[in-house]
Amino acid sequence: MKLNIKTYIPNLLVKSIAKELNTKTDTSYVEEMLLLPKKYGEGRILGFNFSDGVGLLLFDCTFKQKFTITFNKSLLSSLLFNFISTGSVVHISNHENSNFTLGSLQGAISANPIGSPEVFIFQPKEHIIFSCIMIDRQIFKHKIDAGIKKISNKVESIFSDTLAEKPFFFQTNYSMASSIHLQSIINSESVDLATSIYLEGITLELLSALVKQFKNNTSTDSTKRTVLNNEDIKKVLAAKSILLENLQETPTIQSLSREVGINQTKLKIGFKNIFDTPIKTWLRHRRLEKAQIMLLKDQKSIKVISETVGYLNQSHFAKQFKTRYGVLPKDYLKQIKKVRTFDL
Repeated sequence: MKLNIKTYIPNLLVKSIAKELNTKTDTSYVEEMLLLPKKYGEGRILGFNFSDGVGLLLFDCTFKQKFTITFNKSLLSSLLFNFISTGSVVHISNHENSNFTLGSLQGAISANPIGSPEVFIFQPKEHIIFSCIMIDRQIFKHKIDAGIKKISNKVESIFSDTLAEKPFFFQTNYSMASSIHLQSIINSESVDLATSIYLEGITLELLSALVKQFKNNTSTDSTKRTVLNNEDIKKVLAAKSILLENLQETPTIQSLSREVGINQTKLKIGFKNIFDTPIKTWLRHRRLEKAQIMLLKDQKSIKVISETVGYLNQSHFAKQFKTRYGVLPKDYLKQIKKVRTFDL
């Protein structure tokens, strides 16, 4: 099946696909969801619209026949960050009409001038988990002015071409951190106010991981990262699971490394390689994310919430929360109550 799409806005894109398949979508907060009719396969296609011109298109499905999406050549192209977690997709991108097949844990950054093709071809009978972060560079421009220029000239250049005057294509392998961010989005169930905020944060983390990967791959620095074998990766992932299950009282790195059967140095280096952040920083972010969700969903006091996520000192928790989210927990809670009152 071949579809010609006339938008780069994810929720409208999903609606366009649904119209072509003669079916409907479900809308909730920032998400538009299409469940594939059995005639065409199984699974779902999701579109998320976030702030600042950032959107996410996600395929988690298996098609019965070849499925082709072509973006109309008259469109002003978004900057696309494409990532394959499972399966493969043929990507036709750039003014020379070149074909690239993206396999598992591979991705590409692409953008095209008006009049150039942007095509994605999904093969039949293959489970595909494919994400595409869509950046409207004209809306996203203020973030460039606020700090992206400090990263590198190559990164800045792909964001600053707001009129999509130059074709751009970059293909690479991506880190496991990117795959894990994507899986967090896939595992999310119904989207309410709390999960929509969480999903936007995860999407921005995924974007950050992809930008860092691009920067690293184009850097002249020849420093090599520690190579982990499959067993090492399994042990690091087991350590991550233990930390998540024990946010209130986390084990020390020494006891954690002993529990999963890997030495402390390899655990710390491996964790940073896989999740693109040190253990302590990653743990702090997970604790604060859980606290944020609890503030949104629960009726518990800030003191109880801070203790639940492992902060015995409420003042320290408040300081860390403000550093992460720009507002104190008590003020954040007031904002949520105002939103709920407005919704009513």
